[in-house]
Amino acid sequence: MHIIKFTAKLFLLIQLMLSPMILAKSHKLTELYEDENKLLVQFERIQAANVSSNYLYEYLENKQIITQNLDQWILLQRDFQEDLDSFIVKQQKFFLDSSYKNIHLLEHEIEKLHTLKSYHKKVIKLIKNITDARILFYDNLSEYGQNKDYRRINAYKKYFFQYAALMKKLGFERNTSSKWNKKLKKLIIREGFAHSGLVKELFFPKQRAHSAHPSTHLTFKLSSLIRNAFYKLGVEVQVEGVEHIPQASNLYLENTTELNIFAFQHGHGIMDELVKAHIPLNHYMIMWAVKIAPLPGFVLNRLETSHSIIPVGSSKKDSIEMTLDRIQKKSSNNIAIHPQGTLNVFNEILPVRKNFSYKLVKSLLAEGVKVNIIPVSSNYAPNFLSGNIDDMMNYEGGKTIRVVIHPVITNDMLLQLFEHESGFDALLLFLRTIWLEEAVQNKTQIFGQLKTKAIQERMEGLIGPMALPWRESNKQFLQ
Repeated sequence: MHIIKFTAKLFLLIQLMLSPMILAKSHKLTELYEDENKLLVQFERIQAANVSSNYLYEYLENKQIITQNLDQWILLQRDFQEDLDSFIVKQQKFFLDSSYKNIHLLEHEIEKLHTLKSYHKKVIKLIKNITDARILFYDNLSEYGQNKDYRRINAYKKYFFQYAALMKKLGFERNTSSKWNKKLKKLIIREGFAHSGLVKELFFPKQRAHSAHPSTHLTFKLSSLIRNAFYKLGVEVQVEGVEHIPQASNLYLENTTELNIFAFQHGHGIMDELVKAHIPLNHYMIMWAVKIAPLPGFVLNRLETSHSIIPVGSSKKDSIEMTLDRIQKKSSNNIAIHPQGTLNVFNEILPVRKNFSYKLVKSLLAEGVKVNIIPVSSNYAPNFLSGNIDDMMNYEGGKTIRVVIHPVITNDMLLQLFEHESGFDALLLFLRTIWLEEAVQNKTQIFGQLKTKAIQERMEGLIGPMALPWRESNKQFLQ
């Protein structure tokens, strides 16, 4: 009898914790649904009005469109992208605040229960961690899409990790396997042993002639490892637009003065590496924040000195200096970079950071480097909080990745754009517009990210089925 009563109390506590998530008919949730529809209409309208990436490509190629039209393009795209960002933040705040209310209702009820007193201290500690993460999220809202946006993202993820831990502590655990995660790890370890040349190349790099492109030998070995592992998982990568890769500079380094920046969309760490591994380049360098990689210090130090990598945030040299150094040494004139600079939460296409145009591109041009930008968009299963591989692989169509290499934004086009007073901002809008145009729009996704209803359903998959609203009559079971 005691066991039955305890189980009933525990079940109702879980119901209580979930109950504020029952907001399908709430006005806030309805507002989010309406905002989604408005954004789609707004996007379709500006596309129909020739405020698309093609319009700007044509403007920069033929110079026949007057500046006033460019002003209008910038204004409409800026308005739309600001509305999109406002929606994304509003959506995240909604789910964050809803869960936060659950936690404190739960804490209040636990204090009344004698049976669950043993849980109280542990629950209070978790609630404090969740509260701290929520404060961090709100403190950094102004940094959305800016240089410190990673703090917002990490705070949001950390919040829901703690939330799941609290549910587990109360006896509710997600009933799912981690087969893909385990399989991927085993495959990468196995492939790593099969690519023993990786270790040799990292610690004892061979001296090669520049024509053999020694700087990217390590990168190719890493790419091969990733491709082999995902191939065995049954993942297919479809690449379109290979003809847009500048072939001359891809083949010869000796006399070229041009730098090709491949601007990759950024959504999921390992999936993005898989995308890069399928771009047919004879040589390239990766711009990477080496210091934050989960690797031993001695490995990170070796990576910082590798000519395959341009480290960002290095204590040795500024990333611009490192780039110029690599160009002078003819390591490569192709760079792979993620101009968004930040991983996302629900697969949202984040704004491009201002440092990309105002610092990197501007500085390189000032040094006399001819810069070409090649945008690369990618579509794969949308992330959900942690971007769990299981979650992505089990998603409908989750084993197919579509990659598009877009036409080159040439050096001449950049110079023409930067003659305009808003040119550097226009480049940021331009890149994001290209990615948004290729993003998936269907019943579960809007601009490649999960729709509000889909997020709600997937959260239920993480923390359990929807509970009935809490009612006064239920209190008798907690007496």
